[in-house]
Amino acid sequence: MCSFWIAPIDLLTLVLILIAGIELGLIGFFGFSLFGWLFGSWKPIAYDAAGIAALWQLFRQRLTG
Repeated sequence: MCSFWIAPIDLLTLVLILIAGIELGLIGFFGFSLFGWLFGSWKPIAYDAAGIAALWQLFRQRLTG
């Protein structure tokens, strides 16, 4: 069962998780922070959003899987 609001939230959180994965790869391989470049001093908020997105997907997959 998928309500009207769940599908957009799932898409948004998956995109955030993918961006966070790319961020970690860039930091690991090149020492470049995409979040730092894009968001500047707002970088911690971007990390928080990615973490919340990961938790959302974790619980969503656990509860519906």
